[in-house]
Amino acid sequence: ATTTFANLTVSSGVVNFNTTTSIVDLDLGGTGTIQGSGNVSVSNTFDFSAGTLSGVGTFATMSTATTTLTGTNPMILSGKTWNNFGTVNWTGTSGGLFTFAGTTPIFNNLTGATFDHQGTSGSQDFSGTGTFNNNLNATFTHSSSTTGHAINSGVVFKNDGQVNVTAGGLDISSGASDTGDYAVSSGAILSFTGGTRTLNGV
Repeated sequence: ATTTFANLTVSSGVVNFNTTTSIVDLDLGGTGTIQGSGNVSVSNTFDFSAGTLSGVGTFATMSTATTTLTGTNPMILSGKTWNNFGTVNWTGTSGGLFTFAGTTPIFNNLTGATFDHQGTSGSQDFSGTGTFNNNLNATFTHSSSTTGHAINSGVVFKNDGQVNVTAGGLDISSGASDTGDYAVSSGAILSFTGGTRTLNGV
């Protein structure tokens, strides 16, 4: 059975999804938590300003979905796999960490997907312990003018797709073995400051 929501807002408390769930528009903020063993998908908009995604069921933003990260407080991925097939834009002018927590949290930026770090707060970093996979034919872009953004050492960032640093600066503090490409525009900065990173090409 599949549970379907046209619009869902979770701003406090806990919602357990233990069955397959399809959501058109989702707003997660405040102290809200979405968890459970069921797989959850969002097909149109996902506004993530605070709160927690957790549980063993996968969370998917589909190819038709646009996700906006706007948090001034931490946005937490706890022990969960988030599969992004669509567009994620990290916006805003005040900092909120994208935090990996719990057991083996994973963010998969999948084929055809884009993740664009646009926000201008210097504290909009990836923190905690987990994995960010930028898969084949996926794109991760840092278009913010801010020079202080970091993917901290506990977050394994693996690039098998395309990384574009078009403005500002991005500091990747963990090691990995990549087959993808990196492109850094004039005036922008990409720094590898921790671990061992192997660039294999394709």
